[in-house]
Order: sequence, then C-alpha cells, then structure tokens
Amino acid sequence: MTDEQINLLPGRSAGATFIRNDMMYIYGGIVSRAALSTQFTSIAINDQDGSLVYSDVPQTIAVPMAYSQAVMLPDNNRLLMFGSYTDNATLYSGKLLVYDYRFDQRVWRTAPALPYNNVTFPVNRKEYTATLGADGKVYIAGGYNLVSAMNGAGSFIMADIWSYDPNTGQFVDLSQSLLPNYMIGHTAIAIPDNKILFIMGTMGYHGRTDHPPNLTELCNSSLVYGITTNKWMQQELNGDNAPWRRERASAILGPDNSTIYIFGGVRDSSGNFYNPLANLAILDTTTWAWQPVGNVVFGIPPTARYEANAALLKGQYFVIANGM
Repeated sequence: MTDEQINLLPGRSAGATFIRNDMMYIYGGIVSRAALSTQFTSIAINDQDGSLVYSDVPQTIAVPMAYSQAVMLPDNNRLLMFGSYTDNATLYSGKLLVYDYRFDQRVWRTAPALPYNNVTFPVNRKEYTATLGADGKVYIAGGYNLVSAMNGAGSFIMADIWSYDPNTGQFVDLSQSLLPNYMIGHTAIAIPDNKILFIMGTMGYHGRTDHPPNLTELCNSSLVYGITTNKWMQQELNGDNAPWRRERASAILGPDNSTIYIFGGVRDSSGNFYNPLANLAILDTTTWAWQPVGNVVFGIPPTARYEANAALLKGQYFVIANGM
C-alpha cells in the first residue's frame, strides 16, 4: 500500500463485512472520535501488481451503525444490513431493525420486517451473527441483549435463533429448549448440507460475569444448526492443535468449502481484561480436526486484533482489515 492510502485509511472496528464481485466491502463501525459511522468502503486486489485498491462506495440516506451484520443476497444487487448500534430511537428499547441497499440505486431504505405470529420481533442486540443459509433465508443467532442491558433486566446474553425471509420480510422464531446455548462474540459460517457452524465466542452462560475467566481454555467443541431440520448438534473438535477459545474473532470458509480459517479475537470472556490475539487457527470440517499452522504458514502475520473484518478474495487470499 502507498503512504497516501495508509494515511487515508481510518482506524475502524466493529464494521459489517460482505463480499461482492471479488471485492471486500465494509460498512459503518467505530471510528476515531465516533461510536457510529456511515463509512462505506471497498478493498480490491489489483490483478496486475497485487496492490490494494481502496475506494469509497456511493450512497445516499445512510444510517450510522456499528456492530451491525451485513448479508449480500444472491442477486448480487441487494444488501441487507441488520442493525445494532444506530442513531435510531429504538436502540435500547425495540426490535432489531433491517435496512436495504441496492447497488443499482445506491440508496438506503428501511427493509420490510414482519413480526413472528404478528406479535414478536428479535430484540436489538450486538455481537450476534446473521448468516445467509442455503435456503435463501438469513439466520440470526445469539448476541448481547441491548434492551435488557439498558433496563438492567437480568440476563444479557441470548440463546435464541431467528430466520428472516428477504422476499417476504417475515421473521420466524426458531428458538428451542433442547440446546439452550447462550452465545455472544461467536462466529457463524454456512457449511455444506444446509448447516451453519457456530464456533468460538462465549457459550452456555447467561452473562459474561458468569463465565469463569480462563485464559487457557481450548476450543474443543462447536455447535451445528441444521437449517432443514431446525435441530442443534454439539460437534466435538479434535486434534493436537486446538486454539484458545476467544470472542470476536474473524473467520472465513476456504475455497474448498470445508476448511475454516480463524484469525485474532480477544481471549478473556469475562469482559474485565482484554487480551487480543494474533494467531491463526485452521479447522477441517470433514474430520472436525484442528490443523497444524506453525510449519505451514509463513510471512508476517497481521497484528493482534478483534472486531476486525475478514474476506476471501479471488479464491485464495484471506484478507484481514481494521479491528480493535
């Protein structure tokens, strides 16, 4: 990168990431002196010399956001943004808002959203995941309940899962008591066979203060949600290379559609002490075994960070940007 590009890049974390036309897009996030932003930028790799191309994305009626989740729909034109921290009055007292951006129109709008059974919406939250399933629906899981946090009402970490249909705007509550795992700061990746893998993060506790601060806890289990069956399964992870469990890491599904790459994150789950990581973890989902890294990955790694952005570009580059 040129010195000019480096000087233009803002310090930024908790932005939403998605991929379109082999470009990494980032919206919103926490920037210098501002807890919310409307920055909409893209990062591409120049085919001729491998340099990074950093650009602003045209937009109107932008909504300031941080900790939001972005989902690019298969038509490659419509973007859905699920809110969290916004300048909207419902930040601490209402439902999870959904916004819509069309690349052919370059305008932000409030997306249609219908309550489940004409009664309930998913509550506004942060540190959750929104994942596009193979059926075209978006699956929203876990997170930190901003409404409860603001009102001081008990449990803050959530154990729910919802689907959102982009065609109808319908929310459906898919939560069940069979596997009530509270999840926050986790990562979620759609994998083959109509499944979503949930890994890392804090799981199984009502609040961060309930979780024992164990800096040496290894990630030896994960959760798998079946889209077509609406069933959860606990998936044990094996191998001698299990990484430390951490929150707010960056992860991608590799080009083979079976290997997951996880970078960074923060290791302490109690919320009292932050210990950012700079290591890479590789999981083979065909064997559910952690793979060795030290002898096969070379070069200078990114610095330690969490709440960063990650993308797979051109089928071979795992790009890490921004972060705390």
